[in-house]
Amino acid sequence: MKNEMNMKKTIITVLLALVVMAGQGQTIEAELADTYWRNETTGDWEIGFTDSCAIYDCQLWKYSHVKEKGGKFLLTINNGNKTLSLNVGKPKDDKRQMTIGNGKKQTYSNITTRRLPLYPQPDPTPFKDNGFREGDSATVIGWIKDHPELAGKSINLEVQYGGFLTGYRSSFIEETDANGFFTIKVPIENTQTVFISGANGIYMDPIVEPGDTCFILHDEKNDKILYMGRNARVMNEFLAGQFEMVFNNNPFREDRTAEEILAFADQCKEVYRQNEAKLDSVLAKHSTLSRKYEDCFRMLNLTRRSFELLMACTNSDNKLPQAEIDSMLAVVRKNIRKPYSLWYEFNDFPGGYLQYAIFTTPRNHGSITLNKDFFLQLEKEGWLTLSEEMLDKIEKEEFRILFRSDAIRKALNDKVMAEGIKWDFNLADSIFTDPVLRECAKANRVYGMLDATNQPLNKYYLEAANNIQLSAARNTVLAKNEAIIALQNKPMKFTGLRPSSDGADMTDGEKILRKLIEPYKGKYILLDIWGTWCGPCKAALAHSQDEYERLKDYNLVYLYLANNSSDDSWKNVIKMYDVTGDNVVHYNLPRDQQSVVEQYLNVQAFPYYKLIGRDGTILDADADPRNLDKLAHLLEQLKNKQEQ
Repeated sequence: MKNEMNMKKTIITVLLALVVMAGQGQTIEAELADTYWRNETTGDWEIGFTDSCAIYDCQLWKYSHVKEKGGKFLLTINNGNKTLSLNVGKPKDDKRQMTIGNGKKQTYSNITTRRLPLYPQPDPTPFKDNGFREGDSATVIGWIKDHPELAGKSINLEVQYGGFLTGYRSSFIEETDANGFFTIKVPIENTQTVFISGANGIYMDPIVEPGDTCFILHDEKNDKILYMGRNARVMNEFLAGQFEMVFNNNPFREDRTAEEILAFADQCKEVYRQNEAKLDSVLAKHSTLSRKYEDCFRMLNLTRRSFELLMACTNSDNKLPQAEIDSMLAVVRKNIRKPYSLWYEFNDFPGGYLQYAIFTTPRNHGSITLNKDFFLQLEKEGWLTLSEEMLDKIEKEEFRILFRSDAIRKALNDKVMAEGIKWDFNLADSIFTDPVLRECAKANRVYGMLDATNQPLNKYYLEAANNIQLSAARNTVLAKNEAIIALQNKPMKFTGLRPSSDGADMTDGEKILRKLIEPYKGKYILLDIWGTWCGPCKAALAHSQDEYERLKDYNLVYLYLANNSSDDSWKNVIKMYDVTGDNVVHYNLPRDQQSVVEQYLNVQAFPYYKLIGRDGTILDADADPRNLDKLAHLLEQLKNKQEQ
């Protein structure tokens, strides 16, 4: 299936490229070139003309026949096996009469503004809600036209999507062709926002519905951003910018007092109220704005309020009073709009609220009395099988010695984990009345374990995952688990994993680091301290190969030190993000050695980066590879200084 999708994608890209290749078909007259036309009746951007092709029905069409007479145009355009005739009338007051194919003659106005004007008629159509049916997708076609940074080169676009079912968005990289064309088929859970970004300020965030196809034009030379397609209206309305939200300019801090937390909650409520009133005013003034436009901003406003208050609930020692939490939930229940996946920030709500409830709901863990009955009960419940040696210790009442054994420790850990995830799921059942929110909260809990450990689920979490009732959420979790199993079973062919014995018996952080970098003196070393549990660390590692390619001329050694990471998880992440190369070295030091190295370097946050000079000196410079342009500039300066 994946190969079939890639083949289709390649065919579409080739067809798009053929449209604009020099010598393939005719070109349009300058009078019509780089003009984009709005249907006066519907208000939609319906057709556009560039010097090399037409844009219509979310596709690019080659000119096969062009005839101009007295300002009128008779055109024939082709897209694959499809052919259309166009009759374009004379211009009058920046408008033209056009007949497209077998359609009726209609009036079109030239779009002279950067964005599409507001639509002439209201549209009460709500967003499509597929009930989180599995297997849906949307297609985003686009043209980054005449971008100065392209200059005949392709560029990478990062595509982020999904995230409501589990609380974690997915991403992949798609490449434009040398003309700036791209076609992206995106798996989607329901109607939701897809984020597309690239270098040099390229950013698009279309809202797409299941089965949707949209076309995005970024015409840099003519300063136009336009959307075409069935669901394009709401995006064009967004770009028109009639409503600007009020934001909380007093961001949450974890060190707030109880009084300050209450004041923060009041401020969140006031900002929410102001935005609702402001949106009411905009909708009254511009009565043709669509139902989708209203739903988007109602949901965004609600999302911002719930997100900020969740932070106040979970990230401070001083919690909000339960009455404030109940008030927030009442507002969410009353005003939430479907589909819930519409605005990405709401992704955090189901799992975030469950996490808050887990932390704040009293839980009776009970106490342990070490006696014969305690160990026999563990066996009766199926957590372990008592060996003859264990039974002998029980008879001799050597309970404390037995309790410290690995087998008993593992049995207790398994029992705690199994009962813990069961308790969490029961808690979700009690706090969520909506089945979608409830099951997504459960999926978020299990998926979070996968993301944090980068290891397959144990049998207790796997059993919990199979009990998630929303099939799309359940199968997303299980697919992630299977992917990690496959990754763990994949042989590690990379030879850059260094044994911790390289620093054996050493306890001084500086000396350990000096020992590790000793083989690479004479080269610059980029030190990266990270953890398998660290989201920002893994997000950066995902771009490792791009980093290596960009900095290949500087003869760098990449030295990675893992913090608080199990061996299996460490290897899985390295394989997952392909953090490998001839000049790449990884260490997973014992915890005490890693700790003293971090103390020597004064590591306060992760990921942590340092550039080490050719003589072993730790340079006082910003060496964060997440800003590759800045890091490349630094390395170029050092290279030039060395050559002088």
